Amino acid sequence: MEKLHQEFLAREAERLGVVLRPVQLEQFSKYLQELKAWNKKVNLTSLRDDLDILIKHFLDSLLPVSYIPRHSSLLDIGSGAGFPGIPLKIAEPTLFVTLLDSTRKKVFFERHLIRTLGLDGIEALHGRAEDLGKKEAPPVFDVIISRALYSIEKFQQVSEGCIRRGGRLIILTTPHPGDGQKEQVREGFRWKECTDSILPLDRGRRRIILLEKI
Repeated sequence: MEKLHQEFLAREAERLGVVLRPVQLEQFSKYLQELKAWNKKVNLTSLRDDLDILIKHFLDSLLPVSYIPRHSSLLDIGSGAGFPGIPLKIAEPTLFVTLLDSTRKKVFFERHLIRTLGLDGIEALHGRAEDLGKKEAPPVFDVIISRALYSIEKFQQVSEGCIRRGGRLIILTTPHPGDGQKEQVREGFRWKECTDSILPLDRGRRRIILLEKI
């Protein structure tokens, strides 16, 4: 990653309340390098421009960091190329992160990346959230997050077997005015917060919806 891009990433992350040390900036640099190399043979992302990847993948993944308590166990459903779980893990090493994706090639990339970046307290699993919650003794998490993979209603359905009472569901989606999102909250969950953000350089808009298991 070019020095200017590292400085840009550090500056924009700090605006989100995340101070990236040199070792973390180097991890993001390796992430970018590996993502571009693997993307030539495995379809991981449609983005090719470095700055687009920094903004629309790395910084976008860090937007909800203030909603995730330190030392939390976090499940990232539909993690794909590791977003948002791996950037969150890099930024907040105290998190215990589980990445879940149904595409084996993407899981192989995530496992390779975890080794390459030297990350501890993180694993990548192949599977579907619908099946995870149906296990006899399903894992239970403090936070479950997904980036535009499900509707709010569907996200609650696939998460309810794996979220602890008082735990948080975070969905990263695109702002849609007047689409009745609050009305999609199911019994057993509570609407906590909804925040709209504009990505740096006006390269997109993001809505963060926070629900709580009651």
